Amino acid sequence: MITVFVEVWENSFVRFGNIFRCVIDVINNASIGRILVTKAYRDRGYGKELMEEAIKYTVNHFKDSIKIQAQQHLKAFYQAFGFKQVSTAYLDDRIWHIYMIWEQK
Repeated sequence: MITVFVEVWENSFVRFGNIFRCVIDVINNASIGRILVTKAYRDRGYGKELMEEAIKYTVNHFKDSIKIQAQQHLKAFYQAFGFKQVSTAYLDDRIWHIYMIWEQK
């Protein structure tokens, strides 16, 4: 299990050494971003666990909906958590992205 420690300010940043990172923005909309599991630690379920904890933390402390800017090739990963695509694809830093929304049921 991942324990999430968060400092809340304009952009909250969660870092687990060089293994994971996650930014939670709560100023305008609840948003989870900059999710990363370093290459050496991939395929162990850490990304899934990190997203589950980030969603729980965001909903428990801030809002019941979350907006993300997802890399388009990871759409299915985020859909598995209940995120729905709400935009057409757009280029950001030469990578195709889409906006997605998660709403608590």
